[in-house]
Amino acid sequence: MSTQLSVVPKTIEGLTQAITEWQRLLVITILALVVTGCATGHVTQVSDAKVSGPKVIALDAPSAPWVIEIQNRLKQSGFKVLRWSSCVRVTEQTERDRLEQYNKAEARYVLVINGLAPYDWANRCFGGGYKFSTISVDLVDV
Repeated sequence: MSTQLSVVPKTIEGLTQAITEWQRLLVITILALVVTGCATGHVTQVSDAKVSGPKVIALDAPSAPWVIEIQNRLKQSGFKVLRWSSCVRVTEQTERDRLEQYNKAEARYVLVINGLAPYDWANRCFGGGYKFSTISVDLVDV
């Protein structure tokens, strides 16, 4: 019986050690998930510097009613708004015996818009306008 009693405390100690190791592993895993969940990897650069050059901008956006609102406001601000930017192949004579060819975009900047908003008449008219659940806008210098 004395051998049986000495075995029981060892198994209880082993069980408590296994539980504490399991708890430690669980806590470390949860902390790792929290820390990596906070890191987005996205870089946001905000600049207040005005852009020089002609006010021509191309839109890369879905065909949604709220995009037309953005397009109209850009036009009211003096921009020429294109639905996409076209390229023209330009040939220039740089020297007497040398020609250079390159692509020239009609718009230097492209406004990339991704958003999600319900645009049925009930939400738009009675809900107070477009209620975006997400919207992302990037101005790309091409």
